[in-house]
Amino acid sequence: MEMGIYSAMRYLLIISTLLLAGCQSEQPANPAMAQKLGETCQAYGFKPGSDQFAQCIFQLDQNRIAENRRKRIAIGDALSDAGDNMQRSAAANRPINCTSTPTYGGQVRTTCY
Repeated sequence: MEMGIYSAMRYLLIISTLLLAGCQSEQPANPAMAQKLGETCQAYGFKPGSDQFAQCIFQLDQNRIAENRRKRIAIGDALSDAGDNMQRSAAANRPINCTSTPTYGGQVRTTCY
């Protein structure tokens, strides 16, 4: 039964990680995001169509990608820590079962798990 719980916890952590990773993109900005980046660069004073404007959009997009990567890593680390804590907690609270079996010569063999 407990292996089922461990499997379920591990499955839940993997699915959570994949779902959250899907929320963050390393793809170049979509048209709506590119529009927002362009507006930001215009607010900085860069003229649309200039090399500086293109460089501004590129740099802002690279910053967005790097920030998304940092967030994904932090989420992954938090989920990994949560999984480790659940496993430690389950192991610490696991009951110990012992079985004693009489053997030859009046001795008793005890096995615990």
